[in-house]
Amino acid sequence: MEMKNRKWILTWVVVFALLAAGFGGCSYIDKFLDNELFSDDYVEETSSVSMPDDSYLGVWYRNENDLTKELTIIEIGEDGLVFNLGIERLASIDGTARVEGDVIKLTGVDPAEGEVYGTMVFDNRTITVSIDKADWTYDLKQKIRFTYHKGSGDETAASDANIYVYDADYEYTVPVDSYTTKYGEECFVTDIRVPYIDFDSADAQMANAEIKQIFNEAIRFFKEGTNDKLTYVDTCNYSSYLNEDTVSVNLVFGIGGTGVVQPEYYTWNFDVSTGRLLRYDDVYMRAGFDGDLLKERVELEIKHYLVDVLQVNKTKNTEATIKNYKTSVEENTIKYFLDGDKNLNILVTFIIPAGSGNISRIITVLTEDREPSDLDDEIPYE
Repeated sequence: MEMKNRKWILTWVVVFALLAAGFGGCSYIDKFLDNELFSDDYVEETSSVSMPDDSYLGVWYRNENDLTKELTIIEIGEDGLVFNLGIERLASIDGTARVEGDVIKLTGVDPAEGEVYGTMVFDNRTITVSIDKADWTYDLKQKIRFTYHKGSGDETAASDANIYVYDADYEYTVPVDSYTTKYGEECFVTDIRVPYIDFDSADAQMANAEIKQIFNEAIRFFKEGTNDKLTYVDTCNYSSYLNEDTVSVNLVFGIGGTGVVQPEYYTWNFDVSTGRLLRYDDVYMRAGFDGDLLKERVELEIKHYLVDVLQVNKTKNTEATIKNYKTSVEENTIKYFLDGDKNLNILVTFIIPAGSGNISRIITVLTEDREPSDLDDEIPYE
């Protein structure tokens, strides 16, 4: 958990607490249907679409490193679903969605109790939300795609992985357990979490030694921050997943201070039966790829990420980013893991026309086609 997002987490707790208090003993779906918030034009027999299954439950992020926009699918029923949409500068929108004809239409309420209307599209682990009408005047993008990172919907896979991966218990000493920086960042030593990988193998021992060094470095920076009130551990946390015979671990470690946080990513993938580390080709084949399909899909996802998330549509940036990916594969420095849905996730360094000129992001590579973005229009980087 990123410490700078503690206030956001508190906001979500309050939102869900209010929802629970308002609904009493009945379900979310029942309450919304009783209040007739759905359109009366719903005709099930003429519908060509359906509600998604429970695999979509949980928190979806447009970008796992920028959590200002997120979509929480709270409940899914035969007749509809309940969601909460986080919008930058607007806090959140509470709403419902239901199949109407050949689309899934949404109805929501913004923080000022204004009405919100639009549609949702669920396709190949992607959720696209389009706002068609809203009673606010903010500069809100009309279409938001949530694709690249799914949050709390992965608890089952993470729980299964806990028999092999769990929180490391290393001793440390710090002068205080928490402090606040000069810029208001709240820092808690308990937010520093690293994994212990419990396989009886030389590869696991090597990985745990590296992880312990990261932990010690995080503690060192925490101590430094207690003195200068500038330095802080922006994030030091991990996720783990079990997919049949594969255990994957993704650790993110970032230090904050006076500059922009550039987190480091560490990944490990183990074969359950041997406890040995898996190579990139081992992992992507277990995700359902061959070499040709992988090349095609990685390049497609890089283009999607540049356009849809980073809002960069320049040929030179796309070519340079793809080259970075190929170099990391050739030099065996590529970072990769399988998530709870057995999707391949890779670390890519994107070349962008702003700031330092490059940023590293985890992207999900899908084995099936999805709706392509409009990659022809020039979209300026903001």
